[in-house]
Amino acid sequence: MPTGAMAVVRVRGGGDVPEQTLWLQYDVDKLILLEELLDLDAQEISERLSNNRRLGLLRAVFWAGLQEHQPNIALKAAGEMLLWPNNEAILPTVLQAFVKAFPNADAEAASGASDPPTAPASDGSG
Repeated sequence: MPTGAMAVVRVRGGGDVPEQTLWLQYDVDKLILLEELLDLDAQEISERLSNNRRLGLLRAVFWAGLQEHQPNIALKAAGEMLLWPNNEAILPTVLQAFVKAFPNADAEAASGASDPPTAPASDGSG
């Protein structure tokens, strides 16, 4: 598994907030942070990002990516940034960086490849 992925997003300010350049970083630590925050495992996060893009999930993924370089940005503030006008480019950048960091997550979720192997059935001749 790659060690992670980074991306840069330009966040256009809302109201009196100036435009900012923010760094996103996704790695195993951010995935664990997301698992704990959402009470979902990595496979469930990947499945939900693929199938059900709820705003709370997107906000959490964006926020987790910000934590390495902008730890002072709170979860609520990250969500507000997503809703500011002219910030439509943030979500595609977030999703691309997350998928780049975990390229096998979608394939594993679809195939069940991340499930642990099961022991062969005994035929009783042992």
